[in-house]
Amino acid sequence: RRQTDDYIYQDELAAYEADGTLSQLHVAFSRDTAQKVYVQHLIKQQGEALWALLAAGAHIYVCGATLMGTDVHKSFVELVQAHGGKSADDASRFVQDLQHNHRYIQELWSA
Repeated sequence: RRQTDDYIYQDELAAYEADGTLSQLHVAFSRDTAQKVYVQHLIKQQGEALWALLAAGAHIYVCGATLMGTDVHKSFVELVQAHGGKSADDASRFVQDLQHNHRYIQELWSA
């Protein structure tokens, strides 16, 4: 929610980006600006690139509050629908298959 309080592993992630381990790093802090930015906004914004990564075998790890996880899951279904050309049902099954194959992992908790 806030970069000053919640950005754990900030130094490590910055180092991974600097040394090329991560090609890009996008972070969302919903309480740092007047207009809230959530993970699902970044997913939509980066949809085409994320679809290309998924099509190439990428893995997704979602960690945080249950409500956030639900919204992120929905965003990935919408991403697959929009960029993968799939129906709503097929997009939902695609994300379920990612979960079944351990390519979409969620570690969620109640607030």
